Amino acid sequence: MPCCLTGYNRTMMLVSIIIPIYNVSAYLKDCLDSCVNQTYKNIEFICVDDGATDDSGQIADSYANADSRFKVIHKPNGGLPSARKAGLEIAKGDYIFHLDGDDSIPVNAISDLIEVAMATDADIVIGDYITNGPDNTEILGDSRIYSKLSGKEYLNFILKEGLFNIWGKLIKRTLYTRNSIQIPHQISMGEDLVQMTQLAYYSKICVPCKKVVYRYYIRPTSMSRNQQNIIGELTDRSIFAVEFVTRFLKPYADSNTENLLSEYNKQFVYTYLRSPYPTSLRHDQLKTLISFINESSCKIRSFRDLVCRIALYNMPLAKYLAKLTLIIR
Repeated sequence: MPCCLTGYNRTMMLVSIIIPIYNVSAYLKDCLDSCVNQTYKNIEFICVDDGATDDSGQIADSYANADSRFKVIHKPNGGLPSARKAGLEIAKGDYIFHLDGDDSIPVNAISDLIEVAMATDADIVIGDYITNGPDNTEILGDSRIYSKLSGKEYLNFILKEGLFNIWGKLIKRTLYTRNSIQIPHQISMGEDLVQMTQLAYYSKICVPCKKVVYRYYIRPTSMSRNQQNIIGELTDRSIFAVEFVTRFLKPYADSNTENLLSEYNKQFVYTYLRSPYPTSLRHDQLKTLISFINESSCKIRSFRDLVCRIALYNMPLAKYLAKLTLIIR
């Protein structure tokens, strides 16, 4: 472990790693072993068995029996947001780290993040990561943040760049406890966007840690491998998250954030219109997103912008025009 920073007692900082678990028994031991092997030791590991039907819960219990730092919650299946919320409710750490049960972390991950956190008193420390593909390929994921940002700057970065993964970050627990961060249980896709938007809004100091602190695995059965339905299914399932973020930010957005949110919504609506899913399925949500675009002062600069404006008055026509681009291409 690196030496203590002058003036700081690193052993005083407790980190809570929250690990939602649902039918990941094939990968869970690798995940939990990577936790046990951390060079930084002042950690509590909160495993949330979200009604798993395999032996994931029993595997987590075995680690708890061997290491008192592990806590296991067994609950009925409620989805990822409810599992994370259950972990947060019992977390005692100064900082929170989210880790999915089929991913892992390098041995120095928490140590590297804590050093940055203590040197800067950051609300959020953002690490780099490695994406592991099913064919054993490794791709370095750069956070694309290279200097300290204010919370507003980080919020605008999320909207502009679309990088909103909650894993691979050290997050002050007080951001949750002092601001009542909402984690809607009905959102099944885009829950990271919902949380990170709120966390960034309430934060003051966000800093990068230019070290790899997370290994994200793309599994053969993951939705990202299903190319045939990815545009429609992912967009359809994410629309509630985008609507939540729009409603949350709209009252507080300055002109810059408003324009970025408008651009984000334009791209999302345009993607939905080009998908196989009928607009009637999410008519109310699409109207909410489109109405915000209309209220902004953005000019029509592209065919995408034109389609979104038409959708405000005639959604079937907008969908027809958007689908034409797929046929022509």
